[in-house]
Formats: sequence, structure tokens, C-alpha cells
Amino acid sequence: MDDNFLTWMQHAEVTIKGFCLQRHIDGAKSIPANFFTTDDEREGSVNVAFENYEQQDNLLKYWLLESMDPQFKIRMVGCVWSHQIWHALKVYFTSQTRARVKQLKIQLRNVKKTGSIAEYLVQVKQIIETLAAIGSSLSVKDHIDANFDGLDEEYDGFITSCITCTEAYTIAKIEALLMHQEEHLERHKKHELSTPQANVAQFQHKKVNLVTNRRHGRGQNHGRGRSGRSNQNSFGGGRGQRIQCQLCGKLGHSSYHCWSRFDENLPDPKTTQNNTSDAIIQEPLNQAMITISATQSSLDDTWYPDTGATNHFTNDLSNLIIKTPYIGLEKVVVGNGNCLSIHNTGTKLKNHSNNFAFTLNKLLHVSNITKNLLSVAKFAIENSCFFEFHSTAALLNLGALGSFCYKGNLKMVYMLLRICKLFILIMIFLFQLYIHLTHVIVYQFCTLG
Repeated sequence: MDDNFLTWMQHAEVTIKGFCLQRHIDGAKSIPANFFTTDDEREGSVNVAFENYEQQDNLLKYWLLESMDPQFKIRMVGCVWSHQIWHALKVYFTSQTRARVKQLKIQLRNVKKTGSIAEYLVQVKQIIETLAAIGSSLSVKDHIDANFDGLDEEYDGFITSCITCTEAYTIAKIEALLMHQEEHLERHKKHELSTPQANVAQFQHKKVNLVTNRRHGRGQNHGRGRSGRSNQNSFGGGRGQRIQCQLCGKLGHSSYHCWSRFDENLPDPKTTQNNTSDAIIQEPLNQAMITISATQSSLDDTWYPDTGATNHFTNDLSNLIIKTPYIGLEKVVVGNGNCLSIHNTGTKLKNHSNNFAFTLNKLLHVSNITKNLLSVAKFAIENSCFFEFHSTAALLNLGALGSFCYKGNLKMVYMLLRICKLFILIMIFLFQLYIHLTHVIVYQFCTLG
């Protein structure tokens, strides 16, 4: 009865008024006189109206007591009339309601999301409904703020998006959006956990094949190019041979995709090949699994300048300091023609040792992109600087801020070099096409003349 007194009182008042018993709870002034005259009192002639009132009041008093919990019936001892019971209840619950409202509001602020979002929303709603039952209702805005207060930090972007939106949200819509956001976060977590495990299992399978092929020696690609019973992962010649880089001697990539193609200190390919093969075979299996798992699960934090990028892109959500979920329909088109989804937008500040902070505004979080891309044009405008690309290094000149230059590793410019090479090829093709068309036009003009 502590949390539903107002509801109980409303129900009781409706019932009392329905039976025309309102005067029984108004006070003692509505009680008829016991005797009309002193003569009636001496003779014991009781007023009929008083007898009828007393009879109805006793029935009402019985109904009120039966609708209470036993702990409240004890407080009603000594009450003769119904209006006395009604007044005692009001006095008691008025004092209790103030303390109860304060207690419930403290409880509402301390509610945190420890399980599912559905369980959390139910807890918040129960407290708010209890406040409404004791006469302290919350507005829609306060209800929505209460839903946001107990959420984890992974919902910060969602909360920021809702607060900055000009549309007036309803409680039902906010709860539906929170359900959808939880489903999206759980799906993203499962994807992050499943990828490294799959890579470890795949690497383990390949490593066992390599060791097995080395141990079972005879007939293993020592002939004229036939592999006999050997596995396709063998090191010898034949149809199962893997591609080998002619520059660094490593397996699995060609010289065109080799990161060491511009390295002047590149060691001898034969020596590199022998060392690599021996290291792969002699490395313990468990150490290899740990290495590949750590490599796959960690993200490359290097930022690669790209002159063709319209925005800054990252695959690591932690790079965004202020992040907001992206709800638009635009996608990122990469070089191979694929369209990648944008998950979040935000800003990144990167501090340098010289007390200078680089700013990356409108940074797009694209989880499926393989590298962190830096738009050269946007970065130069945002930070008032310019890039210098040389044969051995990439320099970042801060210009008016001083003579400081940030020197980056050569691999930062490989992507730019490939783009420039493609651009040069396109320009050569267009120039040759222009020359050809010019010759054709001149020849036709001379023929017509």
C-alpha cells in the first residue's frame, strides 16, 4: 500500500461517491444529532437519521479496514467513524510520500545496465511508474534522460545523436532504438571475436601440413617437376609450388606487391629465402599460433596519406574521440569498386612531441577498410601544413608554425606512388588518344580539301 496509496484512494473515492456515502468521510459535522430534544434523550428515543447514518458508516468502516494490509489496520485502532480512518490514512501517507519520492529518485539515478537492455528499461520503467503512483510523475524528457543515465560508454555515440537531433522522440521510439543499438553492438562484438579464432585455426592447419611434408621425405618434389604424393603446400617444384618474391625471397607474394621493392639495403634473395624456409619449419607450432593471432587481432595504427581520398577513414573505432553513429545512406567507394558501409563519424586529435596537435575532422569509421587513410587535401587545410614526398621519406611541413617537419617512413607513400603511377598512365593514354584524333581530323580535312 506504500506504493499504490493514490491509486487505492482514487478507487475508494469513486466507490464511496457511487454509493452516495461522501458525507461519511467529510468530517464530524455531517453526523446527524443522536437525539432531537432533551426529552427524547431522557426517554431514550434515538433519532432515526442517526441510526441510519451509524449503520451505513459501520458498513463503510468495515469495507475500508478490509481493503488495508494488516500492518495498517493496527494504526486504525481507536477510530470510531469512517472519516477518522480516512483522515488518519491521509496524514500518514502524506508524510511517507515525501520520503518515498526522494528514495525512489535516488534509486532511479543509481540504476545501471548490467544485463540486457530490455531488463534495464524494465527496471527504469517500474521506478517511474511507482513515482507516478504516489503523485510524483516524470515528464517524457526526464524519462528519456533516466534511460540514458545508466547506459555504458559504448552508447555515448547513440546518446549524443539523440540529444543533438531536433526531432522530438517518444519513450517508445527511444526504447526501440536502444534495442536496435544493442543488437548492432552484439553483432559487431561477435564479428570481432570470431575473426581471430578462424585465422588461428587456418594457420594451424597449414603449419601442420608444412611440418608433415618436411618429415615424410621421399618422393617429395625431388624429381623433374612432378610432386608424387606430396601436399600442395610443399616447398619443391611441381604443380603445388607457391609464388615466391624475386626481391625478398619470401613466399606468398610477387615482387610487384613487395614492401621492400624500394629498399636499397635489401639482402640477397637466396639467403633470405633459405632463412625464411628454415624459420617457418623450425618455429614451434604454439608460438606460431600466438604470433598470427596477435597479428590478426591487432589493428595497424599507421596513417597512410592518400591524395585521392575525399575524407579521412579509419577501421578502429577507438580513433574517434567524439563519435556519432552514422544514420545516412552514403557509402565509401574504394579502388576495386566495392561499396563499404560507414558506421560512425567523429574527430581525432593526435598530439606530437612538440606540443602540436594534429586535427582530423569528419573522420569516418569504416570497419571493413584495411588501412587508416589520411586525406592529404583535408589534412593540409585543417592543420595549415603541406606534404613533401621524396624518394626515401615523406615530410610534413608545418609552414607558418615553424621549421618543424615530421618525417615518416617510406611505406607511407607507397599508396600515393601507386596512385600517381596510375594517374600518369591515364594522362599518357589521353595524350596518345589526342594525337591520334588530331591526325585523323587533319587527314580527313586534307582529303576533303
